[in-house]
This record gives sequence, C-alpha cells and structure tokens, in this order.
Amino acid sequence: MPSDMPDSKTGVLTDHMPYQDLTKAYQSLIGSYQYLASTYWPELSTAAMVLGHHSSKLEAKHMAAAKHVMRYLYGTKNYVLMFDPEKTIDDTVNSHIRAAAAFMDADWALDSTTRLSISGYAIYFMGSLVGWSSVRQRVIALSSTEAEYYAIVHAAKQVLWFRLFLMTSGIEIPGPFPMLIDNKSAIAQASSPAISARSKHIHIKYLFIKNYFGDGTLSPTWVSSSINVADNFTKLLSFPLFDRHRTALGIVPSP
Repeated sequence: MPSDMPDSKTGVLTDHMPYQDLTKAYQSLIGSYQYLASTYWPELSTAAMVLGHHSSKLEAKHMAAAKHVMRYLYGTKNYVLMFDPEKTIDDTVNSHIRAAAAFMDADWALDSTTRLSISGYAIYFMGSLVGWSSVRQRVIALSSTEAEYYAIVHAAKQVLWFRLFLMTSGIEIPGPFPMLIDNKSAIAQASSPAISARSKHIHIKYLFIKNYFGDGTLSPTWVSSSINVADNFTKLLSFPLFDRHRTALGIVPSP
C-alpha cells in the first residue's frame, strides 16, 4: 500500500540487538535511498539519514521503516522535482524565493541515544530548489539556539560556494544573500558584536558567520516556522505541513 510520507517514526528509532540476517540488504536499500535523496527526491533526506544511522545495528523495526519509505516512493512515482521560476506557492513563500534565498533549520538533540542534533537547509535560485541537505551535527549542542547556530554555519558554507559558482559563471546576485531562520535568539546572537559567556565555546563558528553577516554577503532574516521549508530536512512533520513544504520545494505531480 502506498504511503503519503517517507517517515514512519524513523526519527525515534534506537539501536539495540542487531537484526543480522538482513543487514546487507538493508544497507543496499538505504544506499539507494541516500542516492535518491541527493538527486531526485529531496524529501527523503531526513528518513534516509536517520535510517542510515542504524545500518550496523539493525532490528526488524528498522527494516520495516525502510520498507515504509519504499511504499512512499511507489505512491509518489509520478512526482517530479520541478524547476519553474513561475510556480506559485503562496504570497509569503514566493516573496522569499523569487531571486535567491536559503532556508535553514535544526532539530535539537533529536537522537535519543547520542543527543546529536540535525541540521538542514534548502537553497533556492530563481524560485527553484537548487540545493538541500539533512545531516547529523558532529558535536552535541547545549541548547536549541546553539543547534540552530551550527545549522546556520552548515548552510552558509554551501551558500558561499553556490554564490562563488554563480559568479564564475557570470551571474551575480545583487545585495546580501538572504538566510531565512526561524530562531530569533540565533539571529540575535549571530548579529551581535559581542560574544556572550554562553557562546564562547562556539567562538570560531561565531566569527565565521559574524564576518559574512557584517560585510553584507549574507543577511539573516527571521521567517515563521510555518513556512520554513527546511523543517522537512530536520524533523517529522504532520502530513499537511509536510505536503505544504514538499510543494514549496518544487516536488509536484508530473504535468
């Protein structure tokens, strides 16, 4: 039976006793999902990333979750990633993505075993999705603001590369590149000239972002969580919100 969403509580899976017999088949399947997530099916990114974490300590429930993704793929086999600068989502989202922008998000301490957070971003150019990512952060964030800060750095590095790529291709984006963030505390901390005692341990990342925010290369802008499409790359969502973000990503039924 087809499924409406790729996630089936994959964000809360844990490692226990291995389910050895199907390990190789599982790893091959997840490898395929990770390839699809990086090319044709961006909305698979979170599920593929979470499931991949359990490749060496497999249980029956992990294989069941992997099969759930397959049902989602079957149910969306007629969907395509559309590059269409004229597509209409809604007025609020349209106003952000018509030229160039990057949405970013973090899910703090998602992994109940390691307490590592998730970083995600979605980069748009000319109204179309051109880059996306869903990854585990490498260090434990001590607060949701810190997790968001790491997510900003993760997105900023890709945005800077993309902007350089456009420049070498003869395309220049006028003005700062908008960085759309739904955490006001992270924006305030990144925009402040001072370094608080609570943020000294992320000093290098702070200076990295501060430099590009300060010189006008990047511009932090608050955006409501309800339209932050990067949520699809960090957490499990209700179907209505997942579907809304999926459409905003340009993943739609083939015309």
